[in-house]
Amino acid sequence: MQYLYSYKDFVFLNARPALTSSLRQALDHIKSILPGYPDLEEIQFKAKSIITELLTNGFKHAGTETVHIIVSVEDDTLIIKRTEYGNPFPLPWLNEPLNTKKCISYDVMHFLYAVNEPGNRVRFLVEDSAEDEPDINDITEHFGLLIITKCADEFIYHFDEATKENHFIVKVNL
Repeated sequence: MQYLYSYKDFVFLNARPALTSSLRQALDHIKSILPGYPDLEEIQFKAKSIITELLTNGFKHAGTETVHIIVSVEDDTLIIKRTEYGNPFPLPWLNEPLNTKKCISYDVMHFLYAVNEPGNRVRFLVEDSAEDEPDINDITEHFGLLIITKCADEFIYHFDEATKENHFIVKVNL
């Protein structure tokens, strides 16, 4: 089913007390732009997980008063994007050859990898864990990125060097 192009830019207070109301606004908008979508409950679950983690990541790391959450539908894809002018995502391996894959987090079932791409971009990938019993105490800071990556069909971070703007772009196929 083809959905009409839709775009909405929310400006949310970048603070924990605003999480529930911000999340509710974004989810209500998604519901309104996908009328009659047969798997709306599944899309709402994924969107709730993604937006919760994007906002939580914003309070913990961005260091800004507000964040933009942009929700759009383009070519049967729901796109959720967080943008702000805060602290950039740490990219310590950008000087290594392109497409260098680094493990940045894991849980008992998955490994989260970041792959450096041209233009200060990072693509996030998840692979199943082959370990029988990884040490749960070794879960790293980027667990929320793993959750987003598991819910998404594509998840990319881009730092715009010219504007100093951070973009976390999540795509979910409809």
